[in-house]
Amino acid sequence: MTFVHCWSTPAPVEDASRFLSHLNDQERQRLLESARASAETQSPWEPDIYYEHPDGETRRLACVALPQPMDPIDGSVTWNGYCDDITARHHIERALRQSEERYRFILDSVSDMVSIEGSDGICQYISPSVERLCGFGVNDIEGSEIKLLIHPDDRDRVARKVHRSACLGEVFRVDFRILHKQGHTLWFESISTPSMDPKTGRYLRILSVSRNINERKLIEQRREHEAMTDAMTGAMTRSCFLSMLDTLLVSASRDQIALVLFDVDHFKRVNDSFGHAAGDQLLSGLGGICQQQLRRNDYFGRLGGEEFGILLADAGVATAVGMAERLRQKIAQGVGDAYVTWLVRRKSVVCTIGAVRGAGIGGR
Repeated sequence: MTFVHCWSTPAPVEDASRFLSHLNDQERQRLLESARASAETQSPWEPDIYYEHPDGETRRLACVALPQPMDPIDGSVTWNGYCDDITARHHIERALRQSEERYRFILDSVSDMVSIEGSDGICQYISPSVERLCGFGVNDIEGSEIKLLIHPDDRDRVARKVHRSACLGEVFRVDFRILHKQGHTLWFESISTPSMDPKTGRYLRILSVSRNINERKLIEQRREHEAMTDAMTGAMTRSCFLSMLDTLLVSASRDQIALVLFDVDHFKRVNDSFGHAAGDQLLSGLGGICQQQLRRNDYFGRLGGEEFGILLADAGVATAVGMAERLRQKIAQGVGDAYVTWLVRRKSVVCTIGAVRGAGIGGR
């Protein structure tokens, strides 16, 4: 057996026992077993061993040797080859492996969803938490367009935000809805960091950390709804209604919008005769009747104590007059609310209703 460059001298080590003496029992046994297998199969011998160098340091050696029969009678074999000191490379590989295991442990344990998206929009990595948060397995997402997780109504908005911020190399935050595998929608917040190519200045990939903010978003929406909605009647507040009116007057032709206004005449008489609780119940009932008559794009607002307005988008004066007439009939019949019916029959409720098309709406 011939070994080259195992010692400080460049001369080959002809005596294998001298080399073997620098291996521990386990390494020596493993080395001899692999040599026996190489001799029997006449295949290359490629052991990877730990070697105690004369300087006292344990080194990792990668050896390659080819078997050559010496005596066909006694079956003796010699190997000619070399051993390469791969200690430094082994240390680097072990450090990288430990680092990868450490970061893998962090990513696998984190409750948020971590993802890496290439500049082509393809998901290169997503953490296992995607299954708990979104119902999808890792293999369902990796290798596919990550935007497929996002609700269709949010995709364009998110794509514009991603492209603008990533091209500038900016860390950015964006809220969006995700489609859970079971079909329901959840709100998520994502903080993303682009990785830029220093040569081209373009982004190569985006690292995102996303968390479920569905409960927070629902609370925000409920508070926003409460701020915009009159609790008693379910109508929009005055400020919200007038803001919507201004928006439509600016964005649409005045001939395409109409306004229905009505109020309860002698409302104070109801409060004085039956009490304020009765007045509140009347307003609540009227609000319910109005809500039932609205089209999909209509807006119902409470403008004052007993004053209301209905804003009709994409409607002319004929549609507005028709709406006003239906409201008059429903209120007169007290349809949909027993208390309103009772007051109407006592002739305690009288409403004045008017309609005007957009061209007749002046500034406020």
